[in-house]
Amino acid sequence: TAAGDLRLEAGSPVLEKGDSVPNPESRDLGDRLRVTDGDHGWTAEIDLGAHELGRLWFVDDSAGGTPTGLTWADAFLNLQDALAVGVSGDEIRVAEGVYWPDLSDAGVNDSNDPEATFQLLDDVALVGGYSDGGGSYDPAVFLAILSGDIGQDDTDGDANSIAETTGDLAGTNSYSVVTGSGVNPGFLDGFFITAGK
Repeated sequence: TAAGDLRLEAGSPVLEKGDSVPNPESRDLGDRLRVTDGDHGWTAEIDLGAHELGRLWFVDDSAGGTPTGLTWADAFLNLQDALAVGVSGDEIRVAEGVYWPDLSDAGVNDSNDPEATFQLLDDVALVGGYSDGGGSYDPAVFLAILSGDIGQDDTDGDANSIAETTGDLAGTNSYSVVTGSGVNPGFLDGFFITAGK
């Protein structure tokens, strides 16, 4: 650009067009991992240029590894932990499950604060609808639910973790499950959002 910003953009023709083998550098000039899946084609190869497109972060409430967010096996257990580390150009992939905005730090922090919200980030994509472990993507099958039922006491007669009517809301619920105001651009796809007041 005229401003001298040499970072890649989504859809760039140079994404994953480099050769990772002879490159000795593990990080780009922005201190991001050098080999990431920038074109989201399930294989990682180095991008041409000084910067990778961004980092992939993983969230899976059933992951059993160390919650670093760097792989599906070591996925964050809570979406807030991924939002805390995401920066412009990153993508956060979320597996099926229920995620509450008041949970963070691998579930240790449970605030029950009705003002808790999932705050979207500038130029960070949040994509839900992956199977546990990340093997498949289908948001209609692998429901990634963002729930405002922070008291986890809403009526759920069909056990699907979704409040079908306002009459199902009980106890403490988040005022705004997701907040995107002031974000440019924001991206949210593949989620079922429910139980906000």
